[in-house]
Amino acid sequence: MGEGHSYFAVRVAPGKEEKVLSIYLEILDKKENHGIYSVIFNPKIKGFVFVEGEDYVKVNDSIRKVPNMRSVIKKEIPFKEIEDYIDINVEEVINVNERDIVEIITGPFKGYRAKVTRVSPNKNEIIVELLDIPNPIPITLNPDDLKILEGGEKDE
Repeated sequence: MGEGHSYFAVRVAPGKEEKVLSIYLEILDKKENHGIYSVIFNPKIKGFVFVEGEDYVKVNDSIRKVPNMRSVIKKEIPFKEIEDYIDINVEEVINVNERDIVEIITGPFKGYRAKVTRVSPNKNEIIVELLDIPNPIPITLNPDDLKILEGGEKDE
């Protein structure tokens, strides 16, 4: 926790937490010097998000034009109380690019080498063509199903 930062619970419409959060972050991106440092959201806690800000006034001002954000609870929350609600599962991020040579490590094609033809990070999908067969077949896989063997050639 940074010096001078406070945590506050903000009431939101139940079931609208994710939508409210995306709108709130868009608004904060457009503003400067808003005094908000982070927003913590846990889907297990219905009707609330936690906002880290300079003080109550800054947090309260920041939520005014956000639909479905109801109110800020005036009492500051110590970080230790919300720390348990933060799920810090750091997952290994696999950086796969087009034209990389990969090995499939799970599923019916386990052990086959393939060339990445397309990466869709929004859908968390990677389309590969198998190299070890006469007629390449495009297969859609999850990035967790692959191990990178060689990086493709970069266009510069």
